[in-house]
Amino acid sequence: MSNIPSIAMIPSAYKSGKVYSVLPSDGSADLNFARASEATRVNQNGLIEKVGSNVPRIDYTDGGCPKLLLEPLSTNLITHSEDFSNAVFNAFRGVVNINVITSPKGDLTADEFIEDNTSNTHVLRYTSSTLTTASYSVFAKSKGGNRGLRLNASTDIDYVDFDIDNGTKVQEVGNAIGSIIDYGNGWFRCSVTVSSASGTSWDIRLLNAGTDNYLGDNTSGIYIWGAQLEQKSYATSYIPTNGSTVTRNAETCTGSGDANTFNDSEGVLFGEVNFLSPSDTSLLEINDGSANNRVSIYSDSGVLSVNAFNGASNTLTSPSTDILNYNKVVISYKLNEVKMYVNGILIGTDNVFSGFSASLSNMETSLSGGAIPFYGNVKQIQYFDTALTDTDLEELTSWTSFNEMAQSQLYKTY
Repeated sequence: MSNIPSIAMIPSAYKSGKVYSVLPSDGSADLNFARASEATRVNQNGLIEKVGSNVPRIDYTDGGCPKLLLEPLSTNLITHSEDFSNAVFNAFRGVVNINVITSPKGDLTADEFIEDNTSNTHVLRYTSSTLTTASYSVFAKSKGGNRGLRLNASTDIDYVDFDIDNGTKVQEVGNAIGSIIDYGNGWFRCSVTVSSASGTSWDIRLLNAGTDNYLGDNTSGIYIWGAQLEQKSYATSYIPTNGSTVTRNAETCTGSGDANTFNDSEGVLFGEVNFLSPSDTSLLEINDGSANNRVSIYSDSGVLSVNAFNGASNTLTSPSTDILNYNKVVISYKLNEVKMYVNGILIGTDNVFSGFSASLSNMETSLSGGAIPFYGNVKQIQYFDTALTDTDLEELTSWTSFNEMAQSQLYKTY
């Protein structure tokens, strides 16, 4: 593929308030970044660290190439996220020993929860006010002894079981939705999300052979660190607390390019992205500074979509694509033709497009100034000021290797 993009943004170079574009090199396509609070990321050494206000988060979760992480506002309601011996947690038929192992941020702050020798459940509980939709997450590591983890919402009604020896989700029960993410060195971040929760108890429960009611041995248990409870339909990045709730503010990334960068007659917008939630609508787009003329890649209630909008909508969708995985997606536009490619495959063509009524002048990760922000991970964004051939579009959106495809689609290779 010989075409040169007008804009190429690959997350690697940044400073407070800026994400630099690779092309053009004169700075005219750099993105303006803002977040009015600290936040955490996974650095290139695989450790969780804080970054300051307005510093973009170039994140290395899952290893490989870094991603620009963009998230909404969220608050960790647990006031002592790294001290499970604190009074905000209640231990039943077990004991917490503090600061016994290296945590995912690289210091000696991870605790262990050890069962007693009674025949019953072994529970570490946080009690909250009633939350309609909430996500509870904790970092967990196997201590040996084949103990699993159950994250409970509403005691015995909604829960998810995890195998933290093998890093797998075993089952989801009731209204619970679970997630498990590998953070390296044996640590997994496990989360449970519940909509319309019927109770206020959020439990860490030990499992033995798949059950939470068994005879303990007074020595077995698991390592734990970094508890988080938030009123979100998914677990966001870790927000550390030490005595009070802490809020991470929303992030914006806007203002790349100008009217000289973009071609109103034809062009291609490409992104390699994933979205954080199937329930949110979020956009990556080029526009005229308003919502009147725009070229968009977006999620609409979980459906990957593209649109060339000029008062009339030219929308193409890919309903079978999992937006929570990384996808390479492109929208190509020119007179009487809009095309959508995803992961090397032509998804659809719309042959009714009359062009734009105003100059395209801005690229941003939202709809016209932040109305519908993009929340997810961005591996790369490219814009071409000419409509590419089908061969070029297929090549642009194809995986470069089987391993790249497997990693992006969360397949396991052996």
